[in-house]
Amino acid sequence: MRHAARILVFFASLVWTAGPSCTMRVSPRIHQHMTRDEMKLHLGTDDLLGIPEYDVFVPQEVDLMKSDLASSAGCLHDRGCGDGDRRFYSVQLFGTKHLLNLTRDMSVAAAGLRVVGKNGEVAPRTSLDCFFTGEVKDLPGSSVALSTCDGLHGVVVASGEDFVITPLSAGLSHRSRHPRSLDGQAGRPHIVYRRSSQTLDDVSALSEHGLLKDAAAKPLHPRRTKRGAARSNSRNRLSASRRLTIELALFVDRNAWDKVESLHEGSAEERFQWATTYYLSVINTVQLLYNRGSLGHRVQLAVLRLRIIEGNEFATDNNDTEKTLHNFCKWQHTQNHGYNNIMYDLPDDHPEHWDHAVFITGMEMCRPGQSCAIAGMAPVSGMCSEDRSCSLNEDSGLGSAFLLGHEIGHK
Repeated sequence: MRHAARILVFFASLVWTAGPSCTMRVSPRIHQHMTRDEMKLHLGTDDLLGIPEYDVFVPQEVDLMKSDLASSAGCLHDRGCGDGDRRFYSVQLFGTKHLLNLTRDMSVAAAGLRVVGKNGEVAPRTSLDCFFTGEVKDLPGSSVALSTCDGLHGVVVASGEDFVITPLSAGLSHRSRHPRSLDGQAGRPHIVYRRSSQTLDDVSALSEHGLLKDAAAKPLHPRRTKRGAARSNSRNRLSASRRLTIELALFVDRNAWDKVESLHEGSAEERFQWATTYYLSVINTVQLLYNRGSLGHRVQLAVLRLRIIEGNEFATDNNDTEKTLHNFCKWQHTQNHGYNNIMYDLPDDHPEHWDHAVFITGMEMCRPGQSCAIAGMAPVSGMCSEDRSCSLNEDSGLGSAFLLGHEIGHK
């Protein structure tokens, strides 16, 4: 973790990126039919004045052996038509066609990943065979992180921009009367919005009290603060291959989880699995953002625990975000060091010991007597302090990945 402290102080300057462009296309105007929750999932914001530039397209899986396009209706729903660990998808990003060259990558989950669902029940292990990373063919320096479970869900980084892709929810497609095929292409329409991926370098948007929602429109560069003492690392995570592994515990409140489930059709089990994949996709995107810089080390984020938090056990009566963060940090510390209600220190190589805890909430984050414009918050210099290695983040779809990357990275 000593290496993590030195490296992560540099990450935030690379990871936190400018927000979506505010130039909105005249067509399509699907956002006019969206609920606030759908706007957050598909466009990263519920503010009508901050709608990013977006477009709608139908991805197609490409069978390079046959040199034709396979039907996305079957391929994307059934997790691919190809064989082995390789996939190729044709996508149209704002009028320009690109070929995505992908390889299956299940590293987003730790070997001992445990998912604790509603009412504290341990859920069956989620299939990870639909997680892919790769590049855009013929675009040097590009990178891609996608889930292909029931559509494409992830981020394409290319040509100085981040393209955030999500499948159009069935309910939204019906209400907006958007066809299930476009230009004669059979398949499920997807929304893509873009944001600049330039590095930000101004401290003005960051305060000790959290990252503001409008910080996406401002330059941002975290303070460089002295790190706390690092704890021992018996697994020697920084190996000769210069790969740094950071194990995460991801906690999601019921408010956020239910909103995500509500945007997906199917049985209760299918909706639960889709939400699980969704939150793992957020972390998969954070890892992509970390590794797009030339840091000298590769960062591996691995989710060790994913748990739904019932009720508002960390919240305060006046919705004080700082106190909520404080309560969560104390609680996760007891969970990280407690096993079968017996309190003792778990060694760093224990399969249930995490390095950082993330809390994602569907509630607005506020300061008492002030605005509710906070998007994320974390203790300063907390990564190597076990009761302060934690962060609180508002769910904003895959856009949460950009926030999480900052909150974890500036520690």
